[in-house]
Amino acid sequence: MVTGVDAAASEFDTPPEVFAPSFRRLREHGMQHFTYHAGEDFFHVLSGLRAIYEAMEYLELQAGDRIGHATAAGVDVKLWKENVGERLWMRIEDYLNDLVFAYHLIAITKERALEPTLPRIALRIEEYAAKIYPNTYSVCELIDAWLKRKDNPTSLSNEQPNRLEQFCLYYHSKEGREKGKEIILVDTYDIFGEKELVCLQKLLLKVMHQKQIVIETLPTSNVIIGYHHSFSTYQLYNWYRWSKEGEKIPAIVIGTDDAGIFATNIYNEYC
Repeated sequence: MVTGVDAAASEFDTPPEVFAPSFRRLREHGMQHFTYHAGEDFFHVLSGLRAIYEAMEYLELQAGDRIGHATAAGVDVKLWKENVGERLWMRIEDYLNDLVFAYHLIAITKERALEPTLPRIALRIEEYAAKIYPNTYSVCELIDAWLKRKDNPTSLSNEQPNRLEQFCLYYHSKEGREKGKEIILVDTYDIFGEKELVCLQKLLLKVMHQKQIVIETLPTSNVIIGYHHSFSTYQLYNWYRWSKEGEKIPAIVIGTDDAGIFATNIYNEYC
């Protein structure tokens, strides 16, 4: 009688990699439909975009599966910056992962408008990685290790780990976790300005469109606890406008989130 699985938790402490082994086990045992809530709570827009991508990648989402919220992929970047200010505090590991994700997304999509940023991203990645990890790793190795996080860490070899496994084991170690938690101050428009962040939003939406992943957008919930001050700035307007401009936007459905908490229903959400 169970036809689908939905997972949600605090995005700051429970990223998609936590659920990845469970989702894979469920899929292996016949479960076919999955939803994951991602890109709603984030420090930097990059962090929200990365969470959405990680959900698709780590949880191996298929055509027709859903991402709940996906706010980071549509929120007005200028509005977001007005809310967070010129600088923000982040864990060094989070920002490193954000930059690794951005490099990967730009590289695989070959987005010409953003390719000139790759050398700067690479330098910043190397700078932050050196503060966390005892060995020196190339950007390509860091990307490979980041993508490997969908695997159960207990499957890593502790006896004679290869270079990639050594990295992953350190990432999961107590020392690695503590170093990654160091708090740093990041410029809101560090490498990517408003124009570049909007471009990254559209790139991710294009990937979702290609994979046929559905966005489950939740108006009342997003406005109450998100970066909006009213429904007038809701991200659905951006998605609609971009679609009219010819951008590849995935299918979007409207939901209530938790109807009990937000005192709403599907009729209200459509209105």
